[in-house]
Amino acid sequence: MLRFVKNAKKKPEFREIGGLTVHEIEHAEKTLIKIVQAKFFPSEEDSFPNMNVITDEEVIKKRVKTRITERSDNPEFIYPITLPGVFLHNGSLNTITNKIVMLEHKFFSEY
Repeated sequence: MLRFVKNAKKKPEFREIGGLTVHEIEHAEKTLIKIVQAKFFPSEEDSFPNMNVITDEEVIKKRVKTRITERSDNPEFIYPITLPGVFLHNGSLNTITNKIVMLEHKFFSEY
């Protein structure tokens, strides 16, 4: 979708074609996370009253500052992304959260 919008603004000879690049996929994932966070966590004070929430330099808005911040590790591990969890009305995991978690499990299980 992001490539389509980008290509729509370009002359035909400058449009990108072919498979998506790693950068495009990563950017799409971060944009999706930002949209989900804006929908489910409109206010940090109300959504995370007892947590230290930070905004990173990238597209992703809300990460939780945990006790392991002094550890020398991957910043994505030290500052996890906040995503919506279980819906109270039916007990199921948010669809987007579920897909992101499953993709990450699949990615890391291959190592």
